[in-house]
Amino acid sequence: MATALVSVGCAARGGAEHGSANHGSGNEWPSPAPEHERATDVDVGAGVNGDRDADVEEGEYRSLRVAGYLPAVLYVPRSGAGAPLVVAGHGAGGSPEGECEYWRALTHGRSVVLCLRGRRISRYYSGSYYYPTHIALGRELRAAMRAVRAAPDVEIAEGAHVYAGFSQGAIMGAIMIVDHARAFPRLALIEGGFQYWNIARARRFKRNGGQRVLFVCGTAWCANGARQTAAWLRGAGVQVRLEHAPFAGHTPGGAVEDRTRAALPWLLSENTEDEEPLRTSVGTTR
Repeated sequence: MATALVSVGCAARGGAEHGSANHGSGNEWPSPAPEHERATDVDVGAGVNGDRDADVEEGEYRSLRVAGYLPAVLYVPRSGAGAPLVVAGHGAGGSPEGECEYWRALTHGRSVVLCLRGRRISRYYSGSYYYPTHIALGRELRAAMRAVRAAPDVEIAEGAHVYAGFSQGAIMGAIMIVDHARAFPRLALIEGGFQYWNIARARRFKRNGGQRVLFVCGTAWCANGARQTAAWLRGAGVQVRLEHAPFAGHTPGGAVEDRTRAALPWLLSENTEDEEPLRTSVGTTR
C-alpha cells in the first residue's frame, strides 16, 4: 500500500474559507507561528467521532510537538511497525482532530495519520485553524515530518507517499507538492487543488516523479475545473481519476466521502499500469 500524505482544507463540517494561494517568494511569509499561537499540548480527542466503520482497527491518538508550530495530531495504529503514512492538514476553519478521524476511518485504522494544525483563525478561540499560504504549509509539513521521524516508536513504511487535500488544503497543497513529487507522487484532491495547474506545472510534476492524481468533487465548480487539469496531467503522462458526486456540495463527507473511499484502492495500488491514465466516474447523491 502506498504511503499517503493528506491535507484537508476548508472546514469540513462548515466554516468559511480563509486565505488563498500565493505565489510570492519564501521571504515574503513568516515561517513559525507567533509565540502566543504556540501550544504545548492539545486535547486530541476534541472533534474526533467514534468509529465510522466496524472494520476500523484501534490505535492511539497523540499530540505531536512540532518545532516552531502548533502541535500536530498523530494517529498510530495498533498493528505496529511499517504502517503507511497519511499526513492530514485541515483547511480554513477546520481542525486536525476531525481530519485525523476522517482519514483513519478511510484507511481502516491501518495507516499512521499525521494531521497538521496550521494557525489559529483567532487567538481567542482554539477550535478553528487555517494555513496562511502554500509556503507556510510546506514549511510546517517539513517540520512535522522531522518530528515524526524523530519519534522512537513510530515506524513508517517505505515507498511512495500520497498527498491529499480538501478545499484550501488541496489548493495550497497542490502548489507546494509539485516540487516534492519524488516523495509524494500520488495526490488525492477533494473539492480543490485543480486551480493553479498548467501544462508546464503538470510536466514538472511528472518529471519530478508524479504518478497518479485523484480528484473528488461534490460541486460542478470543482468537476468542471478538474476536467481541464486532468487533461493537462494526462498529457504529461500522469494517471488521473475524477470522481464526481453531483449536488453533494463543498464537503468531504456524505457522497463525496463515498466516492473517495471507492477510489482509494486505485490511488494506493502498487500497480502503476493497472488502469487507463484518465478515468471519470460520476455518481449520484443519496
